[in-house]
Amino acid sequence: MATMARNTTRRKTTSTKLKPDTVISRMDRNGKQKVDSRRAETLPSTPEQDKVAAMRAVNASLQTLSSVVQSGWKASQTDTSKKPDAIRGKMDNAVEDAGRALEKLRRMCPEDMDVERAASSLIGKLLALELHETATEVLIGVHSHLMDQMKGLIALQSPLHLLSLPLSVSTDATITTLALTTLTYALNALITRLLHSALLLRDMASVLQNNTTLLDWAQYAHRNSILEKTRDTLLTRTYTSLTKVCSTLSTDVNTLNREDLQSIFYLRIYALSCLLYTSPGTIKPSTFWEQLQKACLIR
Repeated sequence: MATMARNTTRRKTTSTKLKPDTVISRMDRNGKQKVDSRRAETLPSTPEQDKVAAMRAVNASLQTLSSVVQSGWKASQTDTSKKPDAIRGKMDNAVEDAGRALEKLRRMCPEDMDVERAASSLIGKLLALELHETATEVLIGVHSHLMDQMKGLIALQSPLHLLSLPLSVSTDATITTLALTTLTYALNALITRLLHSALLLRDMASVLQNNTTLLDWAQYAHRNSILEKTRDTLLTRTYTSLTKVCSTLSTDVNTLNREDLQSIFYLRIYALSCLLYTSPGTIKPSTFWEQLQKACLIR
């Protein structure tokens, strides 16, 4: 019995000594896991992770601008003599973040047109907020990238070069949509400069008359029966914007010289010509002829 008692005691002692070893072993494994997790945090990100992060940055910026658009904020309704408000600061940060992310994406995947589509969405929101100068800056990047894809060359000074893109031999709907959208946004962004004499009327009229511009791309898209809904939206928007600016410029025709009057007349005809490439029923024939008569009378 005494021997059995000693054996039992020895077994208990041995069992008791194993517990600290077990705890230490568990701590060692935990410690190793923590080191591994730290190492994982310091590993460089993969190109795919960088791409996803950049797209998320662009989407976050677009959401920020969308919320401002929905709030009804407009640049023309703010007092420029005062310091920029919190909304303007938030928008500026969003545009800067999106710009950096877009440039990163262009370097990573230069042939991915989804990047330019995202940039076009950014421009559309900036125009809705009446931030025409900022929109022009983003347009320069989109236009440059499209030019690279089309392998074209335009001998026009900035920013008027934004009004022209060489017709692509490709019938790719994505390229055509981007070209139409870019040229429409460029017109909308630049015509406001006419109101502040930042651009000369004759210079804009000359570019639209002597280069491959929105009308040429509209004819191309119309001939190939593609993008009807998108085409109608963009062309009617251009018509409205151009007509509105021309009406403002023509408020007092007595202050305008003959050359300016001719340029305004051409811009009105250009605006009406955009409607010729819309789908049937987009605008009533009576409305078209009424606007044509007004243009001729002003001249």
